Amino acid sequence: MIHTRSSTMRASAMRMLAVLVLALLGTSALAVLADAPANAAARLTASSSLGGAVASTSGRTGFTVSGSGFQAVEGGFGGVYIGFGWVNGSGWGPSQGGATGRTYDYVPDEQSRSNQGFQAFVAFPGSSTSGEAQATMGSDGSFRVNLTVPGPTFTGAGGKSIDCTKVTCGFLTWGAHGVRNGANETFTPVTFRDGEAAPAVEQAPAAGAP
Repeated sequence: MIHTRSSTMRASAMRMLAVLVLALLGTSALAVLADAPANAAARLTASSSLGGAVASTSGRTGFTVSGSGFQAVEGGFGGVYIGFGWVNGSGWGPSQGGATGRTYDYVPDEQSRSNQGFQAFVAFPGSSTSGEAQATMGSDGSFRVNLTVPGPTFTGAGGKSIDCTKVTCGFLTWGAHGVRNGANETFTPVTFRDGEAAPAVEQAPAAGAP
């Protein structure tokens, strides 16, 4: 009987210890979750004079493109590229092993501030590369640029002919200057409408621009 009572007491003590450890672990986990920053996902919105993310099949269409929730690396090298093109599935991004002409493609343009407007470079705040950018990202990950969609067909940077009436095209963002960052890879579809070419969007001040 003494042996049985001792075993029972030891078992009860072990159960109490296990409950205490679980309670402490639960408290620690909650504390970690409470301290974790709540970062909004990167999001891109596009609007033309035709209304929303709509382009004309008859010619060039000007767009105002705004970003929010992007990962802003203070003083970091590079930033993000924004271009019009096509992506192949959800794992198209460079951070997931994607490559130009294979999992995504876009209208090529010069990587300079005075290009044709088919592509834009948004520099990180305080970046040494901001002098060549169309805009500088705000510390909250926001920016705004003007872009031009040449029409429903184009030859991509990868050399392939792309017809947006047969595949889904839109605005995509990816890490600039070879810096891969999955948090800043997004795709926003654009639809095409028959009719007159839309007028170009007037140049607007870009958020965070110098």
